[in-house]
Amino acid sequence: MKINSIITFIFFLSLLSCEKHAKTTIIKGNIPNLPDGTLYIFKESMLNKLDSIPTSNGKFELKYKNQSNIPEYIGIFHIDKKNVKRVFGFPTNVPKWGSSVFMTDPLI
Repeated sequence: MKINSIITFIFFLSLLSCEKHAKTTIIKGNIPNLPDGTLYIFKESMLNKLDSIPTSNGKFELKYKNQSNIPEYIGIFHIDKKNVKRVFGFPTNVPKWGSSVFMTDPLI
């Protein structure tokens, strides 16, 4: 009986000590020569804007909170004060290929 109590205690202790991963993705950058404007984060298409933040001197930091536990593909683009749109690409493992989206998984 003591063994079962000890095992149960250890099980509940391990459950309480588990750390929950944050569902926040931080997008931070310092892009030289990026004109002042607004950085947008989108999901699925650029028409589906999730959030935005102003950029100044090429610097920005945006925090996106994922509402579900499932990682999502999101992307970012920038519109300067002259209404010029810039889409950012990210390198992939496939040579000469890039992607304009990335995952919101906090482990990445």
